[in-house]
Amino acid sequence: MAVLTQEQVEFFQTNGYLIVRQLNDPKTVEDLRVALMEIVDGHNERIRRMGTTTYASGKTVTEFQGIWKSNPVFEDFLGSSRVGEAAAQLLSTDEVRLLYDQCFYKDAKMGGAVACHQDYDYWQFISTPNIVTAWMAVSKVGREDGCVYVVPGTHKMGLIQRFGYNIRRD
Repeated sequence: MAVLTQEQVEFFQTNGYLIVRQLNDPKTVEDLRVALMEIVDGHNERIRRMGTTTYASGKTVTEFQGIWKSNPVFEDFLGSSRVGEAAAQLLSTDEVRLLYDQCFYKDAKMGGAVACHQDYDYWQFISTPNIVTAWMAVSKVGREDGCVYVVPGTHKMGLIQRFGYNIRRD
């Protein structure tokens, strides 16, 4: 069953990104938020906490990996998610696989900047850059919170060398 319109797929193919508001129902998002708060509060020792950075302001950013393996709410979500259905539609395939999950928990109004990059730069061991990155908020966010920004069309430019190297040898 298609979760995206043909217009959305065409927009993605042209621009390299797509914003889909309310792809998941509010109950699902709330269940994920509650499960995330249990992880943040330390009620799940199986989660991989990669580290917490505390800034001069006292605000923090904590990175988690492998949430889907350590929490049944996230496992169920990723196993039957409309996000996966949308990704398969965007890639014109019947199935997709989760390569990596990463969660950043940031204090409110934290903001923050990550250098402009293509996610494929991190995944060059994959034979083709035919990948989709999904970003999803489980609470209300705005520009002051440090949203994702995109540069439309850069997916058609090939791999842009971010750090002056490119391990691909085509």
